[in-house]
Amino acid sequence: MKYDFDKLIDRRGTSTYKHEFSQYYFGSDDILPLWVADMDFETPDFIMDEVIKRANHRVLGYTVPSRTMNNIIAEWIERNHNWKIHTSWIKFMSGVLPSIAVALQTFSSEGDNVIIQSPIYPPFISIPKANKRNVVFNQLKRVGNSYEMDLDDFRKKAKKGASVFIMSNPHNPAGIVWERETLKEVAEICHAYNILVISDEIHCDLVHPGHEHIPFATVSKKAREISITLMAPSKTFNIAGLGVSFCVVPDLKLRKKFYDALNALHIAHSNMFAYIGLMEAFKNGDDWLKQLKIYLRGNFALALDYINRNIPLVKPFDAKASFLLWLDFTDMGLNSKDLRKLMIEEGKIGMNNGADFGPGGEGFQRLNVGAPRTVIEDALRRIEKAVNNRGL
Repeated sequence: MKYDFDKLIDRRGTSTYKHEFSQYYFGSDDILPLWVADMDFETPDFIMDEVIKRANHRVLGYTVPSRTMNNIIAEWIERNHNWKIHTSWIKFMSGVLPSIAVALQTFSSEGDNVIIQSPIYPPFISIPKANKRNVVFNQLKRVGNSYEMDLDDFRKKAKKGASVFIMSNPHNPAGIVWERETLKEVAEICHAYNILVISDEIHCDLVHPGHEHIPFATVSKKAREISITLMAPSKTFNIAGLGVSFCVVPDLKLRKKFYDALNALHIAHSNMFAYIGLMEAFKNGDDWLKQLKIYLRGNFALALDYINRNIPLVKPFDAKASFLLWLDFTDMGLNSKDLRKLMIEEGKIGMNNGADFGPGGEGFQRLNVGAPRTVIEDALRRIEKAVNNRGL
């Protein structure tokens, strides 16, 4: 079946996050909102049909996951990521961020150090701070239009003491697919200094053609012993509104402690439509996902070519995963506040402000290219207009 990713969907009037909060975040509703990390493509029919079928039953009472759900998850992970997991390692959750919060509360104490690698997804900063943990930045090193881990600095920070390292794998916002040797070195360091690794792998299914996602827990025995892996079909199949994710914890002691904490809070569950969405996505989603990744790669190619030809002051990062494009505006010489104002007032476009991603994010913007190609073309013209109207 040929899926239509060019179809325009008007999401206004559906309580969509990016529209409802445009006025709050940007001071205007008159913008093209490409900041929230969900896609503007239709959720595929093989998911929607089953959700509608269940809703038509007319009774929305208490519901438990199917007995086969963990098997379906395990089969998906083995088929797509070459990781053979046991079904007992899996626990269902409503989202990756609540899982991170509970893991921090379970495996660290107030005042403990938590290492993160900026520029990074902003909740990696705000969640530890909200839980009264001390955020320690192991800033990524710029290499061309990408980053690599500063493992020397990471080792120094680990040696000084930390309870948890929260890793984005693949990396958000730069779309880096971390290599096996890098992950092995992280495992060696964290194992040596008794640091739990929370590996957020929510974008793992969206690695672009020609690249491979490597789950952190697969790189060594030490990695398995110290890690909690968080995954979800929500980004992949555009079903974030269902509240669907799961944890994978290979080590028995870690697993018992973490899952006991989830059970104690009565949050290791979700709603009936979340269960249905996950199962149908992982049972029937292979071909849809293959076509989606080709389309997204086309959007990235379009954006990189357009920016390099028409907006040379802007340096785009060539992501290897996801639908998020990290844009470097630092050559314009603007501070983060003025850059953001320029994009909103002159470009009429809403992107994520790079300064929110921590040290190293100043002067950057994050653009969501998970939308029909005509929308991305419009976004690129808006960015060009804003830069040109700056008079540079």
